Amino acid sequence: MRTSPRYTALVGGSFATLGGLTTLVAITPSAASAQGLATIRLTAAPYTIKADGRSTTVITAEVRDDAGRVVPDGTQVRFAVTAGRLDNTLATTQNGVARVILTSGDLPAASLITANLDSGGRATPAQITVIFSNEADAAEIGPQWVRINGSQYTGYAADKGVIQANGKDGGAKVSFRNIELSADALQYEVRTGNVVAAGNVKLTVGDDEKQYTNLNFNMLSGQGIAERIDAEGRSTGLWVDAIPVITEKPPGDGSRKVIGYEAFALADISDSSVAVTARGINIQPGRVIQFRGATFYLDGVKTASLPFHVMPLNQRELFAEQVVGVNSQGVTVDFPLYLNVQPSGINTLHIRRGSRVGSSAYSNKAGWSFDLEQNYNGKRSEGTAQVTGLTRSDWGAFLRHAERLPGKIDGNLYMDTPNHSDLFGTMNLSRRFGSVTLNANGSGSYAPSRNDINGNRTRAGGDVRTQLYGATDPRPLLGVQKLNYSLNLGTARQMFYGVNAEGRGYVDTHYTTLRLTTPQLPLTRSVSVSQSFSLGQTWVAPQRDGQTGLGSSGATVLGTTAFGYRFGRVNFANMTYDYTQTPLTNGFTSDSIGRHRVGFSLYAEPFRAASLSIGASRGLDVPSDNVTAELNVALGGPWRTRTRYFTAQYAGAFSSRFNELEYGVFYRLGGRDLAVYYSTTSRRLQFDIVGARF
Repeated sequence: MRTSPRYTALVGGSFATLGGLTTLVAITPSAASAQGLATIRLTAAPYTIKADGRSTTVITAEVRDDAGRVVPDGTQVRFAVTAGRLDNTLATTQNGVARVILTSGDLPAASLITANLDSGGRATPAQITVIFSNEADAAEIGPQWVRINGSQYTGYAADKGVIQANGKDGGAKVSFRNIELSADALQYEVRTGNVVAAGNVKLTVGDDEKQYTNLNFNMLSGQGIAERIDAEGRSTGLWVDAIPVITEKPPGDGSRKVIGYEAFALADISDSSVAVTARGINIQPGRVIQFRGATFYLDGVKTASLPFHVMPLNQRELFAEQVVGVNSQGVTVDFPLYLNVQPSGINTLHIRRGSRVGSSAYSNKAGWSFDLEQNYNGKRSEGTAQVTGLTRSDWGAFLRHAERLPGKIDGNLYMDTPNHSDLFGTMNLSRRFGSVTLNANGSGSYAPSRNDINGNRTRAGGDVRTQLYGATDPRPLLGVQKLNYSLNLGTARQMFYGVNAEGRGYVDTHYTTLRLTTPQLPLTRSVSVSQSFSLGQTWVAPQRDGQTGLGSSGATVLGTTAFGYRFGRVNFANMTYDYTQTPLTNGFTSDSIGRHRVGFSLYAEPFRAASLSIGASRGLDVPSDNVTAELNVALGGPWRTRTRYFTAQYAGAFSSRFNELEYGVFYRLGGRDLAVYYSTTSRRLQFDIVGARF
């Protein structure tokens, strides 16, 4: 007879980390000063989109020189991705900003997007993560926070990347979108969205509800495995899929061996050295973690308490803001002045000098900056409004708003003017009608008249994109439970105005697609495979004389095969193969990008004091590849090291190779890290006092 796995409360809080795939950006050397490092800031709107091969997000690269000024107009930015496909592989900056549109892949994935200067340019990579989700409602339409709390205990181990919640009689709870999960105890892995729940487990999706003894479930993909023990002590293993409703399937061969019961054991995380306990924890997947009533512990010793605290997911320090720091460029400041703290929102004035804008120790924005930020959230809506650089001549503004509207309509709105000159906006609406989801989205941009990189005056211009499409929920094909199909039908228009309209006025496209997918199928206890195949037709409306469009009508073929391998509790490896053929001439299938691509990702803790993450992709029919790797090693006592490596080759008319290697050595002293860095791009040592707080 099996019993539920035992669990213990943490002392100070404690918890394990996983990683994902990668995406890249390269910028020509005109963006960088010959004497200093340019900085690159990447954003996505939205950060989470549906894994249906049609949903899109806008990737923005804001580039500044070593003095904090925007780079000249016309600076070229080249993009490549390991998951999904781009509308263009080369973009140029206007007022320091370059944008491309990324279309999701057919299978769930986490794409790490990296930006760097090319061909001898001087900058270090910057990174963000975009999630392709399998859940029909998981795109950033409506509230996007994962909410976790335990009636007895809620804590986070920053050095492990795991949240634990405990509560009697199902008092530990986690929710995301329309998925709610409760248990006696649960652990949530912040990088992957995976939950292990033990005792009195209840899974709810909308009005559908199931009960289990134990559950290992991914909140982002809506898939997992469960165990149900009956009154006589008999144990039954199940594969669980919660999209669009909860479905249960026995192991493929009817053998208990297909489901490893060790997957239901909660990890021993009591040895965490950096921990936070809280009344409640909210997570924005891939971005930040938010605490209410936070108490901080370093090596088990209580150090501070705050009513509200925010930290990014990709760091192990307790604070997102380095209040006071020192590096080779002088004193740095990042002080958050909380003007108003309420359960419904936070109003903050950030006072910054030499603030970090990228993931590298060398990616710092020169000069002082005063940034005003308002975060708000309610039962049906949430968002962020920012005004950056209040005292600078190049101040900017940003708005993100998500809301669940009457009539079961979900929507979001993004508005961005990085330097109060260019304007970009995008809006999405989604409504379910039974088994059909109808989506409408639009985006627009405006660039005023200005001087280009050669000093020539350009006219104002921009474009407007609209798209309307519907998709059916996946359902078994010809009664085959492991093969699902869905239909997709849509129409889109892109209109140009001003200088952008020269030689073209608008482009109309219409498409229909049959999409076949399999759930995650177990091959062994540790290896699984999932597949997708889409076949469709795209019609591009004929262009008027003298105009050029996106391409001609033709067939669309998309295919993905993904293998996953899990070993140990937190270690995993993924390998994918993608095939893409579309009639569009400037997208992923152009000659410079290719049709065949393989990807690989790995996260492993080879021994207790080390962690290794790798993300890589390679084009099979073009000379294009990239590799990103990070190795962290605890040397014993207060010493640790970090090594980051990045290499990429970009195909096409401007083919080039970029390499970057960054070393860091850290010494923990009184809650601070004394750090020494060396980068092959900067070719210099940098000294930091990291995490100095008051």
